[in-house]
Amino acid sequence: MTHIFPTAGLLRGGTRISLYGYDIPFVDIAKCSFGNEVVAATIISKTTILCDSPEYHDKNSTQSEMKVKVKVAFNGVDFGPDDLTYEYTDFPIVYSLSPPFGPVSGGNEISIYGSNFVNSKMGVQTLCRFYEITTVANVYSNEQLSCKTPPHQHGPLVVEILQLHGNSPLVVPSSYIPPYAEKLNPNTAIYTYLKTIDILSITPSHGPISGGTPIVVGGSSFPHISELLCVFDSVSVKALWLLSERISCAAPPNPAGTVTLRIGIKGDEHALPAILSSNEAQYQYTQLPLVTDLSPVRGLITGGTRVIVTGENFIPGTDIL
Repeated sequence: MTHIFPTAGLLRGGTRISLYGYDIPFVDIAKCSFGNEVVAATIISKTTILCDSPEYHDKNSTQSEMKVKVKVAFNGVDFGPDDLTYEYTDFPIVYSLSPPFGPVSGGNEISIYGSNFVNSKMGVQTLCRFYEITTVANVYSNEQLSCKTPPHQHGPLVVEILQLHGNSPLVVPSSYIPPYAEKLNPNTAIYTYLKTIDILSITPSHGPISGGTPIVVGGSSFPHISELLCVFDSVSVKALWLLSERISCAAPPNPAGTVTLRIGIKGDEHALPAILSSNEAQYQYTQLPLVTDLSPVRGLITGGTRVIVTGENFIPGTDIL
């Protein structure tokens, strides 16, 4: 035999394994051995044999010890010298995810941390399940993977990890809890879909190119979270929650011109911010006003003298103090 697929499966057994080779004889007494365990084999063709993995009994083994040699005996007794390795894995368990919330529109990439994650190189497809919707996961290690969130109505949702072992059916992890359950298993992570934000106003709507101007954004459904961001085109700055209808942030430096302002939340690691606002506002960057002349240059101590100020970079229709 030359190779097997998949090369990993659950401790409880039952994973359908395909073994490939050449000139396989058609006999009905063939056996497969997984370490010391022996199971019946089904010969499909001259190149393919099927076996269902047996249960792994030594549950106290470490992950590195859960590997067994797979061999075939065409007469049911004499097993060949095949050097094929099969690895047993436990159910995937979710400990946490980041960020733990995002927009109802979906598309937010989240990192999930846990244990017993298996990558596709071992013939196992890993999926993230958000209630009834699954998305393909990218597995980075046995403790971290990422996936994109699907669209969903606002509110909390249980996140699970599913694994498809070769041609075997989808496996639901032991940490599964029905969505919206009152008592959640500590190994189950919750992802919260946030309401869409409507931006109604920004004050002021312009500021100097040097940045630093404190801006108050008015709207609706601002979530009370520390990861809230103001996104000026592609530049994000931290926002401060004031009320569900108001947040504030400081404009970052930018060249003169108009930029779009949106509201988002911080993603995980190098991920782009997830946008929560359904609309956007315009913010104008300007050069600092430059005064070149005053007329008149003096007046009564009682005040009230109208003064004409001449200069550059004044913005028509705005109040200047």
